[in-house]
Amino acid sequence: MKRFLATTLLIFLCRLPAKAQTHFVTVKWDASTSSGVGYHVYRAPSSTGPFTVIASVSTLQNTDQGVISGITYFYEVTSFTNATESIPSSIVSATVPGSPPPPPPPTTVPYLLETSSTSLSFSGTAGGVSPAIQSLSVQDSTPCPPPSGTPVCHWPFTAQNSQSWLLVSPAVGTTSATLQISVKLTGLVAGTYKDSITLTVVPQAGVVLKNSPFTIPVTLTVTGITPPPPKLTLTCVNNVCTIGGGTSGQTGTIQIVPNGPTATWKKP
Repeated sequence: MKRFLATTLLIFLCRLPAKAQTHFVTVKWDASTSSGVGYHVYRAPSSTGPFTVIASVSTLQNTDQGVISGITYFYEVTSFTNATESIPSSIVSATVPGSPPPPPPPTTVPYLLETSSTSLSFSGTAGGVSPAIQSLSVQDSTPCPPPSGTPVCHWPFTAQNSQSWLLVSPAVGTTSATLQISVKLTGLVAGTYKDSITLTVVPQAGVVLKNSPFTIPVTLTVTGITPPPPKLTLTCVNNVCTIGGGTSGQTGTIQIVPNGPTATWKKP
């Protein structure tokens, strides 16, 4: 089957009522030397493709009505029968007059920022071992892959707090990260300590993320060291016993007076 060339390229501008403008690109080509053939018309956004079929006709021209002002289109044509298709013709191009339309406004996506816990609490003993690390997952309601108009699945955020006894790692991440939250008891006395972790999402075009900034309150309860119970000592000589120790550390004496099978205690 003969390879053919699109020899004529015409651009028509049609003015419709109310001064609206509609553009058409008409592509014409030479006939194939074979009989009983049809023609596939291909169009692409660049000379390297990809080319897709926009029409299949039996005539020697085709009018493309799906064009936009300011855009350049590239065309090629093949002939075909029921069994075969020729190699493509040479590529021709047409630039539609006018300016391209402005891009559509970005899609506004009202997603929700969330965490696995809405508050955290720790407890420990002054001068003791720090309590276990807790995990906090940062989440949002973004589907992945994202819908059209949304730049990414998850967005970057920062995590901040004000008190030195509260540690947050990492301090930056994306809304699919898990934070490790720990506390330091060094230098803390008995009492209740409060701080908060504030998550702030870095703004993204076309995205409205609710709950940003998002605050997670953190409470640390530190108890004092429990003193050991007092120890008492008892020393007896000739029925006179000395008791020492106790909370005051003072000593005292008592006298044991035999009274038959029992004894009576009295202060000397």
